[in-house]
Amino acid sequence: MRKDAVFTELTEQQLNFVLANLREHDEVELNIFGLTAENAWGHMQNMDENICVEIDGEPICVFGYMLTATTIRFNFFGTHKVDTNWKQITKSADSYIGYYMRKFPLRRGVIEVWEGHVNSRRWLRLLNFIETCAYRSTKYGRTIFVEYNKYNKIGRTDECAYLQPLH
Repeated sequence: MRKDAVFTELTEQQLNFVLANLREHDEVELNIFGLTAENAWGHMQNMDENICVEIDGEPICVFGYMLTATTIRFNFFGTHKVDTNWKQITKSADSYIGYYMRKFPLRRGVIEVWEGHVNSRRWLRLLNFIETCAYRSTKYGRTIFVEYNKYNKIGRTDECAYLQPLH
């Protein structure tokens, strides 16, 4: 019997557990963005919200967002247990993203994803994200911006003109 996902405010202990058990592609993405076990907690403190999802008492993934003037930048990374609990995680992520897109309707919801993370890109399409542009090149390959399209009430213009580089 599968237990329900439990959402809690992220703690440093939970973050360290997830980082120690990351999926390989998530680890590559975090490296692209300059996040390491040593600096990740400080980075997460700069986010507007960080949520840990636990199943059976074990942290399996982190959701979060940061507001900019024109966007809501979502992040998501997790352990290998995300893959075995993907239906439950997808339902939770859809609710989480939808809530904030309705709360901030004039901002675009975006995620930057590594082009080699094929499963993540497929999953984001299930969550109503569309790939809008290649964003930057790294030693691992390009990153791609994906934009949330379900609640988008702003007319589309140049797909990447409004995007600001991540710091």
